Amino acid sequence: MATDELDLAPATPAAGSPPGPRGLGTPAAPGTGSGAGSATGSAGFSTDAELAAGPVAASRPAAPAGTSTDKVKVLYIGGTGRSGSTLLDNILGQIPGFCSVGELRYVWERGMVDNRLCGCGRPFRECPLWASVLTEAFGDAERLDPAEMIRLQQARVRSRHVPRLLASRPDRSPPPPGSYEARLERLYHALAGQTGARVIVDSSKLPSYGRVLQDIPSLDLYVVQLMRDPRATAYSWMRKRELRDYGDLRWMQRQPPLKSSGLWGMWNAVAELFWRPLGDHYLQLRYEDFVADPQPTVRRVLRLVGEEGAELPFTGPHTVRLGPTHSVAGNPSRLANGEVELQVDAEWMRRMDRKDRTLVTAVTWPLLLRYGYVGRRPGTSDRRSGPSEGGRR
Repeated sequence: MATDELDLAPATPAAGSPPGPRGLGTPAAPGTGSGAGSATGSAGFSTDAELAAGPVAASRPAAPAGTSTDKVKVLYIGGTGRSGSTLLDNILGQIPGFCSVGELRYVWERGMVDNRLCGCGRPFRECPLWASVLTEAFGDAERLDPAEMIRLQQARVRSRHVPRLLASRPDRSPPPPGSYEARLERLYHALAGQTGARVIVDSSKLPSYGRVLQDIPSLDLYVVQLMRDPRATAYSWMRKRELRDYGDLRWMQRQPPLKSSGLWGMWNAVAELFWRPLGDHYLQLRYEDFVADPQPTVRRVLRLVGEEGAELPFTGPHTVRLGPTHSVAGNPSRLANGEVELQVDAEWMRRMDRKDRTLVTAVTWPLLLRYGYVGRRPGTSDRRSGPSEGGRR
């Protein structure tokens, strides 16, 4: 089955009730700090009754942000929408020691406000892990104002702020108490503490949000800039697809090709400007190469974050077994479980309107050339002409 972000579906349904997310243990007691007292392995969650009776249900002040001496390793998948980030995030989330949280920048809006489904299949506010994470990070999560967090986020990451971010150098000093950065610091440290994960995988994609994470000194940020042929992404944005996050019938946002191709060009250019200076903390990756040769590609990502020996969830050269994660947002394919076959979705080559295809090609031509999408058959992989580790070609 094709693995366009929108089309991911199990080739073999998982038997019975889905297990707890692989690689994550029972949520630790709030206040235990990053990695302390957290179980790892594939045991899954405690029962709801055990969680309700335990310290997760208690309200207590969290330790001041930044008090942990350990850095939290964050693998950030940056770029633009419909690029395959949910698929890569899901696969990485199956690796022991990795915690997939999806597009974490939406935790306040889609999680706390909209109460959409967590990747584990429960509504966000009913997920025991997220309850424990928010309590660990902020004390009484009931007093946390998501509207305030959304306001603070918009003031830092909207596209109008990109010129300022490009003109400034990352500020690695401790964030002021109560600032947006200080609250994000609490959140990521609580995730590491409650899951015992060595790596938090965040596929928020938005370069300006990732640039904010770069300003937090207690986060060890690694970036995969994931790109996909802009004609494929434009076609994906035009398709009508069901949105399953709410548990009822709704539809995903759609964009016309001029808008989607313009955003593809802008955000990929900004991503490279932000993160090429990271050197060995930065990897450019094409979706087409990833799907054509998934296991070696995931190994490259593991080398990037210093986790070369980790066990991979592949059951064959192009098949992977996906279990539940704790993604808060992303493509609906984040809810898919079972064995999945990876194939490049080339429907756009057959069905995309010629005028739309020509428009997208014209708008994105400079970066099509830069990222190796010119001079080869669309929809195919050619690692020789593609991006490489450390931003070097």
